[in-house]
Amino acid sequence: MLPGGGDLFISSTVVHPGFNLGAEFILKNKGNSQFLYTTKLGYFYHRNSQYAIQLFGELGYRRWMAAKHFGIESRLAVGYLHSIPDLQVLKLTTMEIIRTEKVSEDPRPCWL
Repeated sequence: MLPGGGDLFISSTVVHPGFNLGAEFILKNKGNSQFLYTTKLGYFYHRNSQYAIQLFGELGYRRWMAAKHFGIESRLAVGYLHSIPDLQVLKLTTMEIIRTEKVSEDPRPCWL
């Protein structure tokens, strides 16, 4: 399905699977304040476009309120995304025959 399909993408049946695995480390815990570090490793597949591996690290501050039932949090993140194209290009060789060629699979690294 191309972009713009479905009713505001609410009834779209297209699924782009992915997952993230991560861990959170508390660097300093003092009363209702916490300094923390998180690390995440992920993967996603976007059909007919690309698949990618993600690696992120976040440094953050969390402030608990109301007996630790409500909190405010801010984080600064740095990450790396390594995407690999999964595209095909259609070329018209004659009026009846259409040939498909795989686009080069040169990875596209990206710092975030």
